[in-house]
Amino acid sequence: MDKKYCDSQDDCKLLNYAINQYNQVVKQNKNLQKEIRWYKEQTEKDNQYVIKLEEANMLLEQDVETLKTQVEALQDALHRKGTKNEN
Repeated sequence: MDKKYCDSQDDCKLLNYAINQYNQVVKQNKNLQKEIRWYKEQTEKDNQYVIKLEEANMLLEQDVETLKTQVEALQDALHRKGTKNEN
């Protein structure tokens, strides 16, 4: 005759142990999934930060090039003015 319910104390202990183990695994799995989501979010934030830093670096490089051009133009103007004053 098949058992429809737990009628033996040893069987109940074994079943309860298995249920507790299962519940612990489920809880651990949920915690790991939360941790994975958190790491994914952090990675996405880090990636966005890196992109912003790269954009800022490009703008800085453009500004440096513009300043170099302006300095060269000023040096040329000063040189021409100096040459004009010598004559």
